[in-house]
Amino acid sequence: MKRTINDRKYDVKKFPNVGYVFWLLNPILSINELVLGQRIPKETLVELDVERTSPPKEYVECKACGQLTDLDLWPRAGMKFRNWFGLACPTCGSKLPTCLNLWSRLLLLAFFPIVKTLNVRFQNRVLSKQVLALRSAQLGQNPARNSWKGIKLGVLFGGAMAVLLSLASLAELGNIIPAMIIGLVGGSLSGLLFSGLMYLFRHKI
Repeated sequence: MKRTINDRKYDVKKFPNVGYVFWLLNPILSINELVLGQRIPKETLVELDVERTSPPKEYVECKACGQLTDLDLWPRAGMKFRNWFGLACPTCGSKLPTCLNLWSRLLLLAFFPIVKTLNVRFQNRVLSKQVLALRSAQLGQNPARNSWKGIKLGVLFGGAMAVLLSLASLAELGNIIPAMIIGLVGGSLSGLLFSGLMYLFRHKI
């Protein structure tokens, strides 16, 4: 599917694009969303007719004001993660449509009263801070990205997986030592896998 905006042509990526199907169905990515706060837009516009020497830029369109925002702005602003309440347009502050993992949807539905309370109390405040960070990045006021951040997030992801695997194994086996071993091994492997994926897709949201 192609779209023309401001006389420029874009290729539209959305479900059922392979990358979106993977994001929707992979249960591990629900941890990215719910624990780390990673979000991807529901629809991505890929710039066409660019020089082959440079990778095409990817944008998200705000339905409220029509502004296109470069997806690389979030990493530059240090906001690749911690977006538990979604993505905000840096121009008008409106929420951008995002693609939520199927397993995340089920968990959020199961804890709907808690989720609703958190949204009411914190959503506007968190999105406002995100907008400020994005606008600062547009003005070049944000510091360079910390190369250690990916490692720290990998450790956090691995730790979360270790706890979940340990609890699941304890419920299944009834023995704490094998459960802890399974949790530590599984968590370590998950953390390494997560860090590797983040390295490969470090320029994406």
